[in-house]
Amino acid sequence: MNNNLDLDINRQNLLNNDLALEEVKKIYDFKQSYFTNQQVADFFKISIPTLERTISEHRVELERNGFSVLNGSKLNTFRDQHPEVFETINNDGLKVRNIAISSIRTVLNLSMLLKSSIVAQELRSKILHTFTAPLLKKGANSKQL
Repeated sequence: MNNNLDLDINRQNLLNNDLALEEVKKIYDFKQSYFTNQQVADFFKISIPTLERTISEHRVELERNGFSVLNGSKLNTFRDQHPEVFETINNDGLKVRNIAISSIRTVLNLSMLLKSSIVAQELRSKILHTFTAPLLKKGANSKQL
């Protein structure tokens, strides 16, 4: 596989590898399944406008990997199922009317899109290592036959 993560198809191939994704989740000890934009920006040490610009430029790809903006009954259902996400929201007593939510897969996808974040660069490296290590091992085993 080409390691050029500038291509959507290569990013998607990595994100479709559930074993690699599970390994990365363990490395980073992700305790939640979903994250707000503020949590994602804090994790990558980037500004909210930088995150929102990236989401805007790659929205279809990110939605394919679990990004969603919730409102109405979907927001209420999500709030009931995932109250931990709302514990970190500072809304100054105002009712939350909509919220952008990223899955772990979305966060990993963002790590491949954010070029200036050191955290994203480290995560990309771990994803590539986790994905390619089994392939390299398999290749070494087949040469021994």
